[in-house]
Amino acid sequence: MNPGISEEVGQTVRNIIEALKIQPLSIVLVLLIGMTFVFYTQQRNMDTRDNNLMQLFAAQAAIHEQWRRVFETQEATVANLVKDQKDMADKLMVCISPEVLNQVYEQQERALVRQRENLLTPMPPAPPKIDAPPQ
Repeated sequence: MNPGISEEVGQTVRNIIEALKIQPLSIVLVLLIGMTFVFYTQQRNMDTRDNNLMQLFAAQAAIHEQWRRVFETQEATVANLVKDQKDMADKLMVCISPEVLNQVYEQQERALVRQRENLLTPMPPAPPKIDAPPQ
C-alpha cells in the first residue's frame, strides 16, 4: 500500500520537529531569518510608499505653480484691458459732442420706458384647451 501525500507531508513535518528538538539554536536562527525578511520587505514597502508620495507632492506643487503663473498673467492681462478700455472711453468722451451724447442718452431712456411698458402690459389670456373629440 502506497502512502498518500498527507501521510508523506506529516512524516516530513515530524522529522523536522524532531531535528529542531535536538538543535534549538536552529529554531532561533530560522525565526530570526524569517523576522529579518519580514522587516526588510516592510521597510522596502515603506520606502516605495514614501517615494511615491514625494513624487505626488512634487507633481501637485508643479501643477499649482503652473496655475499660479496662468492666473498671474491673466490678472495682468485683465488689468491692462481695463486700463485700455478706460483710456479709450476717455478719448471717446473727448471726441463725442454733448449733443450726440444727449441723443444717445434719450434713446436709451426711451428704450427703457418701452421695456417697462411691455412688462406692465397684461398678457392676453391663454386660448381655451380643446378636448379630444368624442368617439
